[in-house]
Amino acid sequence: MKRPILLSMLLASAICATSQTGSISIKIADLGGTGAIFDERLASVPLIFDKLNSLTLPCAESNLLRHYDSSFELLDIEESPVYFSGGSLWNSFDSAFYGRYSTFIILKDGREFLRELEGSPSSEAGMFGNLLLYPVQAGDKTLTGYLFPEKPGAPGIKVGHEDILKYVRDAGSRLKLSLSDDVVLYRGIPWYDYGFRNVWGNGEIGGYCSMDKDGNIYSFYSVWNSEGKEIKKFDLGRELDGGVINQISFDFEGNMYQLRNRELFYLGRDWGYPDASKGVATGLAVKLRLHPGINELVIAEASPGQVSVFEKTLQLETIGGIIAPWYKVQDKDGIVGWLHGSFLSMPEAANLPVFDSPALGLRSR
Repeated sequence: MKRPILLSMLLASAICATSQTGSISIKIADLGGTGAIFDERLASVPLIFDKLNSLTLPCAESNLLRHYDSSFELLDIEESPVYFSGGSLWNSFDSAFYGRYSTFIILKDGREFLRELEGSPSSEAGMFGNLLLYPVQAGDKTLTGYLFPEKPGAPGIKVGHEDILKYVRDAGSRLKLSLSDDVVLYRGIPWYDYGFRNVWGNGEIGGYCSMDKDGNIYSFYSVWNSEGKEIKKFDLGRELDGGVINQISFDFEGNMYQLRNRELFYLGRDWGYPDASKGVATGLAVKLRLHPGINELVIAEASPGQVSVFEKTLQLETIGGIIAPWYKVQDKDGIVGWLHGSFLSMPEAANLPVFDSPALGLRSR
């Protein structure tokens, strides 16, 4: 069974989202499938996506974890020794953790590590490879945390501020960590509120919850690029009709997902890319997929005509005898999805970012 490594984000309020750049939100799944167990407090837990596009959903006020594949078909329901409702969540392209009080699920390389921690990490906690960091107090420069061994289930070693700084200096590069005047940087980006204020001089960002594969960072209402410039605002509001309670999460590509009770809505990322190229979708009722790959979920059918093209995959797949990459596109209706190159006409000079898809890479090995 695929295990989560995640990219997601938690909002404990009802949410609607519309894009200021044209992308629209569409319903893509109902998570109330056969065998699923739900209660009215479902939305108090996060959606946790891994880099292979599968989903883990902890149950509210229970000790169950639901695992879904990339098309949101329920794979199984398993027991966890802990209960989850609310709590802190960090996710990045590399690893993640989620938990409450002193009990956390740590997700790394597709494996689950269940841990008991001394004390409760703050909302400014972050998981970097094997290293869990958090300020001693919210917004503080002084850090504490745990260093975990590779073996799942083995206890972590409690580390203090000076130990953390030494570890980052000695071995932080393999975790994409570095220092700037004793401020921890992740992939060259300041981490948590103190770093933003003292490295970028921007106190508006605060601690962030998610980072996508391109180094864009996600707060509750905005997205900033890796230089600290705001590139996107979300129109988030409260939807009270019918007592709907929603969550919002982001996967490692940066796409947004809204959970409205059991219904899952998707807002494809069209922010944070270089200027989009123009292409032409060819053929009738061309399938747009949620992720690149012939077996991924179909989210819409694009009419022939012009599309905006944001990036392409490093990997190639063969459809109808044509070997081509997948392209992330936005159709004339504002829906963002992946289109195989056999159904796309592009200028030869188009210079697109290249996405090394973990899921496609795994299948091509």
